[in-house]
Amino acid sequence: MGKKLVLSAVLCVLFNSCVFFRGTVYMSPDIDDYKHFTTLPLEASEDPFYFPRASYEWKIKLPDSFYDDEKQYKRFDDFLQDKTTAAFLVIYKDSIVYERYFQGYQPSTMIDAFSVAKSFVSAMVGIAIEDGYIKSINDPITKYLPYLNKKLDEVRIVDLLNMRTGMNAADAFKESPMTLPTLYYGNNLKEHIKTIKMKEEPNTRYEYQSAATQMLAMAVESASGKKFVDYFKERLWSKLDMEFDASWTVDSPKYEQIRAFCCLNSTALDFAKFARLYENGGKYNGIQVVPERWVKTSLTQTIPESKDEQGYCYNYQWRVIRDEKEFFAKGLFGQVLYVNKDKDVIIVRIGRKMGIPDWPKLFQDMLVGQEKFFSVKPGS
Repeated sequence: MGKKLVLSAVLCVLFNSCVFFRGTVYMSPDIDDYKHFTTLPLEASEDPFYFPRASYEWKIKLPDSFYDDEKQYKRFDDFLQDKTTAAFLVIYKDSIVYERYFQGYQPSTMIDAFSVAKSFVSAMVGIAIEDGYIKSINDPITKYLPYLNKKLDEVRIVDLLNMRTGMNAADAFKESPMTLPTLYYGNNLKEHIKTIKMKEEPNTRYEYQSAATQMLAMAVESASGKKFVDYFKERLWSKLDMEFDASWTVDSPKYEQIRAFCCLNSTALDFAKFARLYENGGKYNGIQVVPERWVKTSLTQTIPESKDEQGYCYNYQWRVIRDEKEFFAKGLFGQVLYVNKDKDVIIVRIGRKMGIPDWPKLFQDMLVGQEKFFSVKPGS
């Protein structure tokens, strides 16, 4: 038995291809994981958009509800740093009013925002429908991925968008112990996706499944006949005048299958441009990048009973607090793109660990204390 373990370890080292080896070497996921895996480039714009800086800075006070009896934070910065924040950005009326970086991170530092990528994939599904590649959200996923288990014939695109698939592919380790590690560390995503089976009728209940987003991206790729990352650059990324080079992690050099459920690596400033796109109904500089109807549906609680573990409504790979008014994209370790349209505020938080369980609640409480700024015009 000992010789077999040694041989397995040696083979994994030589080929860098087994889940066990990658998981053992890199341990738990990290926002710098793109340095360890194969990535495909996303180039910066030759004429990037820069968020202007307001002539003043918000003086943010930590809401009383987030004080720790054991720690007295003199400054909001101290709280952010203590909660393992890497980047924190507040944009008000399209101007930067608060920007902080910690732990050696800088404005130009590429960071993996994990499941925030799911909201980008949702946008690409809407674009693929607009372009005529995907006919309907009610199409079965097997129409575009015929190699899937035939028992998935009843799973529709919309079921995948809303995480109501009925598949046996939950991220919860106790339910599907190898699903998430294989998605994250495996080197052939297509072969893994083909093994997924059903456990109940689709559209029965909400259950968070990264495999659902992976299937959506693969369907977009199959329907369009283009590599996902190329179609993504053509129809979305290149439209947002990104300031910095970015990348998207793939499963291996051999297959180059995008890890769609996570692993979009960019900067806080450029992630904020995607939040800005949705704040503006899918328009960028007057051009409709993501279909307006798609954005409206994405940010409306179409199935109010679909709630995540914190009670937020999950809809089209977004969390919706108030229809079209307040919403956010969320990733592992407390990565958040938050939008409050009434207050014209975008907040981006990227961290090495979760820090606190509910960052959007902090943002809501924080903004109550910032109301004095809402009548101030940046630049005045």
